[in-house]
Amino acid sequence: MSALRAGASTGSRKPLTIGSVDQSVNISGDLFAEMRATITEKVPSAERQATLAKVDELEHAKGKPSFLDRYKAFVAVAANPMTVLQPFILPLTQLIGS
Repeated sequence: MSALRAGASTGSRKPLTIGSVDQSVNISGDLFAEMRATITEKVPSAERQATLAKVDELEHAKGKPSFLDRYKAFVAVAANPMTVLQPFILPLTQLIGS
């Protein structure tokens, strides 16, 4: 029997959130499409276009040496709406060097 770490979940259940807003995102398909949908839905309009443009740049750089630079530029633009975009950071960092 393996032990679950704090905050871990099993199956299709979402983690229990008490006293805070659940900002989790289940990424089950196209990472970049899901990022665009989240940005369109949750990022304020003043920041939306710049953030979407950086997602486009990231997607086009996937698998290329320029991905790291595009990732850094995305994180700089996404600093304000980071609470919405935080769930995507780990999957993006896994693409660095791939």
